Amino acid sequence: SNLMILDECKFESKLLEYELFSARNRVEQVAFAKKKVYDFLRADITPEHIALITPDESFATLLKSFDEENNFNFAMGFPFAKSLSFKKIEAVFEYLKEKNYENLYRLKRVDIQPDIVQKIEENFGKPTNTLETFEILKSFIPSDVREREIFEQELYLFEKLCDELKNYPLRDKIHLFLSRLKSRTIDDTRGGKITVMGVLESRACEFDAVIVVDFNEDIVPKRSPKDLFLSTALRKRAKLPTRTDRENLQKSYYHKLFKRSRYLAISFVEDELNQPSRFLDELIIEQKRFLANGLESILFAPSKQKRHYQQKDLFLEYDFSKTVLSSTKLKTYLECKRKYYFKYIKMIKEAKIPKEEEDEKIVGSLLHEALKDVFNFKHSVFSERELLDLLKNRLYEKTKEGSLLRLKVDIWLKKLTKFAQNEISRFKKGYRVIAVEKEMFGSFEGFRIKGNIDRIDEKEDKLSVIDYKSGKINFLTQKSIEKAVDFQLEFYYLLVSQKNEVENLYYYDLKEGILEEERFFEQKLKLLQEKLKLLRDKKQNFTMTDEIKNCKYCAYATICAREF
Repeated sequence: SNLMILDECKFESKLLEYELFSARNRVEQVAFAKKKVYDFLRADITPEHIALITPDESFATLLKSFDEENNFNFAMGFPFAKSLSFKKIEAVFEYLKEKNYENLYRLKRVDIQPDIVQKIEENFGKPTNTLETFEILKSFIPSDVREREIFEQELYLFEKLCDELKNYPLRDKIHLFLSRLKSRTIDDTRGGKITVMGVLESRACEFDAVIVVDFNEDIVPKRSPKDLFLSTALRKRAKLPTRTDRENLQKSYYHKLFKRSRYLAISFVEDELNQPSRFLDELIIEQKRFLANGLESILFAPSKQKRHYQQKDLFLEYDFSKTVLSSTKLKTYLECKRKYYFKYIKMIKEAKIPKEEEDEKIVGSLLHEALKDVFNFKHSVFSERELLDLLKNRLYEKTKEGSLLRLKVDIWLKKLTKFAQNEISRFKKGYRVIAVEKEMFGSFEGFRIKGNIDRIDEKEDKLSVIDYKSGKINFLTQKSIEKAVDFQLEFYYLLVSQKNEVENLYYYDLKEGILEEERFFEQKLKLLQEKLKLLRDKKQNFTMTDEIKNCKYCAYATICAREF
């Protein structure tokens, strides 16, 4: 408090060896930590004198996943929020709070009896007495002894609050109980001898060997939210700790820990987004780098020889004339032949993760469905207000549940004003809708082709083919025509023109209410003929694409060993 130095002494360093390791990701740091533990044990250091320090304690959860030998003792324990009993209550709470796909599948994953969910749902928005509340919460008591002890302790303490919360709905009581459980931790009683602790817990400790992980600039020094509210100048005037004071304090923790150790190993993630902490420049004078060599085998079994689909070339006998081609299938083939092989030959389905109802793509699908319903009902509309009301009614029917989805629909209805104005103008000129979501089959250049056309308009026996676009329309330029892979409107033209004369091909920009004509149609039609010639060969090489950017969002990137 007086800012006076009472005593000074010189630290005699015991440090004999130290290493720095630049990892590509957090998992590789786990492998490094296990490798250094092995090295330290071979150097005759007893396990009790080895410590692993985690500046960010979330690393402990990852480390535990790979601690099959139970060598580590997690001093900070494990978050109760990771337990199955907590996840069950949370899953029910989130599902009843908002019934969307994500919460529904979360509920299915934890496998809860339907009658429990139904009972909670019946009382979710109602005030419940203490007995009713406890009957519901007791149905989640875990079987694990350590988890059950914590759960029952919280139930006992929660009982004292219930009388004060008698007018609150069950929803709020469950939320409060979850908050209390989230603050609890489960002690690690597995008997591991190597201590895993946070840097604060290590202040008065001394170890022969220390491993520090996650020594990155965004983690070390750890920044306090308190520093966001008061400036450094104001803190100095009020004689409060400044950001520099906090950093120096953290630096001293590491400095003392390192100086008391004989062996030191520090790892960090280093890539375009992550850099090692600047503390390294001050805490270590010389730097000895650890070179990674086969660390993957520490965590994972050695990989077998690459299968044929991980090799660049894959030659197969395949006859395209015996399949029905759509523009989507052709686009897949032209973008990546290997993806075509997985999707249409091996029939490997994409593992689609359920998405929130508010997803923009889902709103786009609902727009397509609403437009289909409206123009099935009326082939032409001459009132802007009537058209918008028809669309609004259809969209509202499809979004009865989900307030956020309804909000996005309302935003879209505002945008559709220009679309409605353009539609009325077209109908007054004599156009009328003759088909929506029309599936058609035909042939071209010896191949069977098909398409599902959003809309076909007619005026004086001449047709206009229309494809709705709720998102951005990517138009080709003269320079990029040769790289074209999307021939959607060309397919539609070939299918429709076999029976009637096609006057126009359009993309309908729903946001702007504008009909955009297909650009470079004749050139793309000729290019389509050339592309189809590639499919005549009965022996195809389903090779991987050279355009690595196409792999970024590909569902099969992992199979091809092209993960990002």
